[in-house]
Amino acid sequence: MLALLTRSALSGVLIALTATVARRYPGFGALIASLPFISVLGMILLWHDRPDTENMAAHASATFWYVLPSLPMFLLIPALLRQGVGFWLSLGAGCLLTIALYTLITLIGPRFGLTL
Repeated sequence: MLALLTRSALSGVLIALTATVARRYPGFGALIASLPFISVLGMILLWHDRPDTENMAAHASATFWYVLPSLPMFLLIPALLRQGVGFWLSLGAGCLLTIALYTLITLIGPRFGLTL
């Protein structure tokens, strides 16, 4: 339980740090947010819990393939905001697009040998 609380606190600190920096320096905040801190931390913790090379390789590979369909969200949201669409609607549309693309990659990925 202590490990879960420690992991949660560390993740929360990273998110709060990113939001705090982004308030003053949006570009630098975006850079921090784009760094794969959570992925790297997740891999470290996964390796600590289960040092299995095949499991880690499968996790890292699946992470790559799940990052790709999330990227268009970061193009859609600013486009909608610049067109006058409200923040929450833009964010919702971006999340729905990401969910649709996750579903698509999960459905068609196996046809190309991707096991996610």
